[in-house]
Amino acid sequence: MEYKLDWLGFTLSFNDDEEPLDLHILEYLGYDLDDFEKVPGRYFYNCGLSLNGYVNVFWNDYGLEVHRNSSRTMTVQFTGQGCTDLVQKQDNVTEKVFKALDDYDAYVKYTRIDIALDDNANTVPFSFIESKLLKGHYRSVKRTYNIVSTSNQAQETKAKTIYLGSPRSDNGSRGNVMGRMYDKRAQYLAKNQLPPREYRDSWQRFEIVFTKKHAEKVAKELVAGTEVGKIFKKSMRKLLELLEPSKTESNKSRWGVSKLWDDFLNEQEKADFSLPERDVTIAETLEWLRLAVLPSISMLERFFEPHGLDIYDLLKKARKPAGFSKKQLRMLNNAKNLDKETIDKLYDNFLKGRVVNG
Repeated sequence: MEYKLDWLGFTLSFNDDEEPLDLHILEYLGYDLDDFEKVPGRYFYNCGLSLNGYVNVFWNDYGLEVHRNSSRTMTVQFTGQGCTDLVQKQDNVTEKVFKALDDYDAYVKYTRIDIALDDNANTVPFSFIESKLLKGHYRSVKRTYNIVSTSNQAQETKAKTIYLGSPRSDNGSRGNVMGRMYDKRAQYLAKNQLPPREYRDSWQRFEIVFTKKHAEKVAKELVAGTEVGKIFKKSMRKLLELLEPSKTESNKSRWGVSKLWDDFLNEQEKADFSLPERDVTIAETLEWLRLAVLPSISMLERFFEPHGLDIYDLLKKARKPAGFSKKQLRMLNNAKNLDKETIDKLYDNFLKGRVVNG
């Protein structure tokens, strides 16, 4: 199991006499501004920059029309892929991200922080959690939960997402804390994406979303050195406690916590907030192509040959996807720094049928 920073949003505030734009913060975090492209403004801002959709910056150019609901701030967002990229630039140590932002001269105010816990051992099956929720065998500070099923055309359930609380509740200046749990592997497969090697059999994701003042508190605790396991455990226990009903006690407040759930949360306190390299890389994509795709292409080559048709000509002419996923775009962006020797080695190993990274 491992933790992952899965969303980071913050604003920089400016005085009336200051230009509401400070892109140096991106350079401070390790980014090259030449990699960004201009995009339309969002969230009442009239300007924007984006790195392939996974790092986004929005602000107001006061030489243009400014929306009346806007403010003298600049907003920075890192999506899930953006967070993975950002943490890698900080030596795979997430605390360094928050310490860097804490040391930055400008006033940084956090708007959203998501922490995810990835489990590839099916430690607490989602079916067990769903059963406890449906039976009412749980405690929570949230009044509601919601279970959303995703089905195919044959009405077969392919995946479920469990929501604890609502994104709209307590969403004033104080902010909100909510949770969700879902099958990340199913999400990857639905998008025809290759899961990381260690998550190809099972990938359960537990997420907690902190906004506004709750996000500010999390950031301060991380800068102060609080282990993320303690933050996650404390927050998840408030969001959900799965209970074992008592045969002699009708008062739910006196029921004990399910051992499976209690062991799961207690174990997390030992974990740290480092992020091991677990992305699918160009090399691993080539390895997957050689092992999973080439056998099928070879079979189709033999099938089409008697009919005078060329499978490789078919592949060249076939309609390709209009775009790439954020993960693929980030993979391409990171791979541009590979030297020719490394690329030649990948190419040569692929042709010789070797382990691509070998």
